Amino acid sequence: MVTVTRQMGERWLEGQTLHILGLTSLLEERHHQAEDELRSALDIAREASDVRGAALIPERLGQAAAGRGELDRGVVLSGAASRLRDDIGVGLTVEDFRWDLPDPRHVAGDALSETEIDVAWARGRSMSLDDALAYAGVHAGTPAVPSA
Repeated sequence: MVTVTRQMGERWLEGQTLHILGLTSLLEERHHQAEDELRSALDIAREASDVRGAALIPERLGQAAAGRGELDRGVVLSGAASRLRDDIGVGLTVEDFRWDLPDPRHVAGDALSETEIDVAWARGRSMSLDDALAYAGVHAGTPAVPSA
């Protein structure tokens, strides 16, 4: 599907497809693959000026990081996503909750102290969109998913 959307030049649809693939990879606990797919989706969201996508995908990147054991990073990305959603006035929707994925703060609760979680969350909440994208490793024009 990604190949077809690329061939058609449908960048926004390509990003949406990568987002769904990333969510599926998260559910299947393929966290590294999910991160690659989600970074590419976020890169396309940025390119396409898809503000909602750019505000929601960092949450999923945080879940991928937490799933890989990068708990601090997961909480920071989740905090950044929360700030971005607040900034644009978009909350999570019923559709977003259909994907039964754990909050990185809850995942981190077994290994990090409450203070460490609060500090990481605050660090994410203090990030601008550009800071959050840089922290997420998104670079315009650099797809993380091969063209195959």
